[in-house]
Amino acid sequence: SYGLPGNADAEKAQEIAKQLGVPWRFIRSDGTGIRNMYRSQRCRDYEIFSDGLNTVPNYQDLQPLLEMAEHGQLPADAILINGQTGDFISGGHIPSVLMAEGATDQELVRTLIDKHLSLWPGILDGPLRRQLADRIMAKAAVCRLDGSVDQAGLFENWEFEERQAKYILSGQRIYDFLGLSWELPFWDREFVDFWKAVPSEFRFEQGLFKTYLQQRDPGGVFAGNMSRLKAWSPFLSPVLTTLSLAIGLLAGRRQRVRLMRYFDYWGRYGHAFQMFGYHRFRIYAHRARNAVSLLALSWISRNGLWQDLPDTRPEVLNYPESE
Repeated sequence: SYGLPGNADAEKAQEIAKQLGVPWRFIRSDGTGIRNMYRSQRCRDYEIFSDGLNTVPNYQDLQPLLEMAEHGQLPADAILINGQTGDFISGGHIPSVLMAEGATDQELVRTLIDKHLSLWPGILDGPLRRQLADRIMAKAAVCRLDGSVDQAGLFENWEFEERQAKYILSGQRIYDFLGLSWELPFWDREFVDFWKAVPSEFRFEQGLFKTYLQQRDPGGVFAGNMSRLKAWSPFLSPVLTTLSLAIGLLAGRRQRVRLMRYFDYWGRYGHAFQMFGYHRFRIYAHRARNAVSLLALSWISRNGLWQDLPDTRPEVLNYPESE
């Protein structure tokens, strides 16, 4: 596991590894180290190697794997296996609004844009939003040629082609870059074909998947381990939860969401935000959807495409030249 100390993913992994009796190791992603990695020539080489010009390069595992490689901790015959993307395949990304009877094309378009096409919501003006809607409906029309497809299925098909295949799975390029072998068990054809045949109502919120795991409970680790992971470490969580509630009561939900974004720098995905340093992070925190928003700006800056993006400051994220 890796990331900031005390992150929920690592703590849960450690707990399960102990229960299963398998070795577990944590690689700390400190701010200085991850920023140095992001500004390094090694990272630039990876970007050139991995960039297919259809998505921002996926940096998620790069820092811990580079560290392991440099210390000789990745045997030449190792096979790396991750969990991409079992939650999506088993129905974990289906929006509840599209499960409602009579869900409309307008709801499909709005949900897709809000979830997957809003790294920077401020630039989604009228004309751009209409262009996105037209492209979504054109893809939906092609899907409907194959027969009856519900709105949840259309949503999943879009995400499969435009996010999972392009961005999420591009993380495997890190393994290729380091000359490592890998497998993706959740993308085994037989596994995928099974879930394709399961109706949306049984896949919604991974209902069938979770029921199976809890009833069969392989390894004895699932019956008591289905709780939602917390956004912050055990030390910060009670403090920030209390602060969040107080802000909501005093200033309203909108201000609470806006202000709490500034604490994401120390949260579950803080190692990704810390690639940019807190000064740069705080400039954009209230507008950026997530860390990929900042990675997209940085990639655009290095490739000289700023003229197409209004209301941005290219000098802030122009790596590696500026400090």
